[in-house]
Amino acid sequence: MKPVFIALDFHNLTEVKQFMKNFSQTNNMCVKVGMEIFYSEGKNIIEYLQNKDINIFLDLKLYDIPTTVEKAAYELGKLKVQYITVHASGGSKMINAAKKRSRTSCQRL
Repeated sequence: MKPVFIALDFHNLTEVKQFMKNFSQTNNMCVKVGMEIFYSEGKNIIEYLQNKDINIFLDLKLYDIPTTVEKAAYELGKLKVQYITVHASGGSKMINAAKKRSRTSCQRL
């Protein structure tokens, strides 16, 4: 069965923790962490979810010149999330740069 992702569209970690109580018995949990909560909580939200053994889809929709996206993907790869998003309109060069660098940073950890 393919995973179902639950969107964590909240303002802060306190709200996320309260919401997550509803899923305390759920196995193979997958969540989407969007811009709002990530920009608010940063690595704290990622670490909280990883400590609960939850799969993370970090939905930041990277989009910029290939070099910038490549460097951003490298840093996001260090977070060891399962998925990140790259905006398709950035083109294949940007997408390939993000793919290459996110894998590089994950392999180094």
